[in-house]
Amino acid sequence: MVKREIPKIEWTHGAVPFAMDKTHNKVVDMMDREPRGKLLDIPTGTGVLADRLRKMGFEVSCCDINPSFFSIPDLRVKIGDLNQSLPDGDNSFDYLICLIGGRYGSWGPRVRPWGSIAM
Repeated sequence: MVKREIPKIEWTHGAVPFAMDKTHNKVVDMMDREPRGKLLDIPTGTGVLADRLRKMGFEVSCCDINPSFFSIPDLRVKIGDLNQSLPDGDNSFDYLICLIGGRYGSWGPRVRPWGSIAM
């Protein structure tokens, strides 16, 4: 049997993200140019991206249909389904970040009329 060398991967921001690290870095770079405000990360997955954005000064809320993977102790995750009402209600956020669940819901009423959606 051939022994394979498995590279050691370390995530500098805590838990292992579901999305690729370079995807998170791109979102962080985009959001760094935006004024700070209320942000919803849905589905938040492990919460790695939400934690990075919180540390940048955004007021972050996390939501996921299955919060069992959420791993950031300083943040709270709420249960929510993209096809139903979310816990915080409509028009509650300046920004909505949705990396993996973009094909699952209706987005218009989720952000304020002048808000932004990053998918």
